[in-house]
Amino acid sequence: MRGGSGNMYYNRIFDADRMQYPPVFVPGKDSLQRFYLSNFTAFDSVAYWAINAGDTAKYIRVYVSFVIDENGALYNPKFEKVGTTRYAASENTLTVKYFFDHKPTLQVAVEEMLQNMPMWRPGLENNIKVKATVHSYFQFWLGINPPPPSGASS
Repeated sequence: MRGGSGNMYYNRIFDADRMQYPPVFVPGKDSLQRFYLSNFTAFDSVAYWAINAGDTAKYIRVYVSFVIDENGALYNPKFEKVGTTRYAASENTLTVKYFFDHKPTLQVAVEEMLQNMPMWRPGLENNIKVKATVHSYFQFWLGINPPPPSGASS
């Protein structure tokens, strides 16, 4: 290591998706989703825009990113995009471009949502706490009845 213990790690922000020990939301993934759903103030707007564009009977995903610092605090919250998918567990989504017209509104909603985020356990790189960008999303069904989970019989 250059310049003493761990200095080369402190001046960079890691990508949490590529870390051996990424930051952790201590209450768990389900609690993180509940936090998003309980604190996002633009649901009505997102639903209105999607319905007006005919995007119903699908999951609407709101993608966000933020940095978790060495102490577990969140900063630099960003709205990334809105996507749709037919199945809750699908890895693939279609980016919905008409939402980019509403990016300033969605950015404010994401900032308001994430300002109340509890502390995280910071990520580790070579056993040193580091800053890391977290890419995340939350989703909700926009329609009458969601499709059954994969493998479920009717």
